[in-house]
Amino acid sequence: MQDQSMATEGAATAAADQVDADVITCAWYHAGIRDFHLAWMRANPRPGMISIVRITDDRPVDKLVEENKRFGAEKVYVFRSQGKVLRNLVKLLPIFSLYAFWITWREGRTRQFLTHDGFCFWMIPSFILRRRCYLFAHDPKPHESAEQAMAATIRKRYFRWVYFRKHWRAIVVGSESNRAKMLEGNAVSDTIVSPFPKFDADLFEGGAGIPELGGETGYILFFGRVDIYKGVYDWLVANADGLVKSHRVVIAGEMIDKRVLEFADRVTIIGRFIKTEEVPGLFENARALICPYISSTHSGIVDMGVSFGTPVYVSRIPYFEEMYADRPEVRYLDALAPDLAADTA
Repeated sequence: MQDQSMATEGAATAAADQVDADVITCAWYHAGIRDFHLAWMRANPRPGMISIVRITDDRPVDKLVEENKRFGAEKVYVFRSQGKVLRNLVKLLPIFSLYAFWITWREGRTRQFLTHDGFCFWMIPSFILRRRCYLFAHDPKPHESAEQAMAATIRKRYFRWVYFRKHWRAIVVGSESNRAKMLEGNAVSDTIVSPFPKFDADLFEGGAGIPELGGETGYILFFGRVDIYKGVYDWLVANADGLVKSHRVVIAGEMIDKRVLEFADRVTIIGRFIKTEEVPGLFENARALICPYISSTHSGIVDMGVSFGTPVYVSRIPYFEEMYADRPEVRYLDALAPDLAADTA
């Protein structure tokens, strides 16, 4: 880890070497979190690395084990909490965290990296028992969300405790702008900046088509969990008489911000989890990928688009400006309409 003399207000350091952890734990091995978990293992190899993941569906365990080993894990432990009742029970009770603690104790490991913080109620006991874990700060400052008011309030207070009051071996963030948020909050833990691992095409295998698309190509694509902070609704409103009317727009991902449904008669909404084997075709058949985020602490979606060869257009927010200023494959959204017009001229 960096020389602590570099620490400033909030005990933050300016840069990071590889995180010294050999147990990589993911409490929500689903969608983009799964991709981050695998990409992190590949980008930060460790001898004898152990992967502990929690799944909530019926994916074959042997395939998950094979997948994790392909990206660097020597041993893989899968905890299944399938079904609505068990899935919610695991959120409320420390079942998974005790399972993860048992694995690390049995394996004689002490250095653990949590690749997803999220709504980690199930991990609170491991916060206490394994207080020297590393934590990847998914949202250093909680985004505006479409959650119910009470849930959003609890989430913000919980995150404030996890990031700024809880002692960790280190909190890992993906950019200097994220580090600045930690400084603003006077985080008590050392905060280190580590390059965000690339999400790329190697993470996705399979060529399944998406029935809702009917074989069409050339659409403008938004991919990912649709929430307020990702700006999808705002982009649709701003472009209702322009790109939304003249081009096919596809919104693919779980629908949290229900306001987007107002456009259901004008855009194609695939409001569900997109399976891993459906991702390649979805990206490769798109004419453009948009990320109209209002705020963001990180996103692997941009790198996915670049890897699949899909033109990517992002909003002008600090994280995107910081990470993609020198990437010619990534342009800002104000260039989308002129580029599409030039393509059809």
